[in-house]
Amino acid sequence: MVLLQIIANWRIFTKAGEDGWKSIIPIYGDYISYKIAWQPAYFWLTLVLGIVSSCLQGTLETNDSLMISMIIVLIKIILAIISIMYSVKLARAFGRGTGFAIGLIFLQPIFMLILGFGDDRYYGQINKYICKNPRNLRSEIHIYRLQFIIEFCCQNILLPFHSKNQNCQSTGADR
Repeated sequence: MVLLQIIANWRIFTKAGEDGWKSIIPIYGDYISYKIAWQPAYFWLTLVLGIVSSCLQGTLETNDSLMISMIIVLIKIILAIISIMYSVKLARAFGRGTGFAIGLIFLQPIFMLILGFGDDRYYGQINKYICKNPRNLRSEIHIYRLQFIIEFCCQNILLPFHSKNQNCQSTGADR
């Protein structure tokens, strides 16, 4: 079973355009996995919070403090939320929806095998903006492009024109 997981992770990395060998290096593989699904900054946040939680738990054994216990629980809740968000982002990066993300949350080894050995395509970072319904991904890409064109026109054509008109009106009112 472990060998299948290694092969599935290797294939997921390869589908995402990364070298497969990166998946078998413990910390670096997790970093690249966050890079594939989301942002590497959340990997560092998870790593730091995990280290802080472990250190605080070590001090809790020698000192029975309610405050330290509450901080540990808060850190673990934050880590759980980040893990759930990572699963959602990973599912969307491969064009999958919320149901698949729930599967990744509760049955991660099985759903990672599905991602690795299935015919899912890696869509990448564009999904973080538009992937509401992966079946309509092509039309959503067109909507995203149209939204970008509208924003570009508003910022570069209409706003400078509007600013010139306001300057003309204000100079006319000053006379």
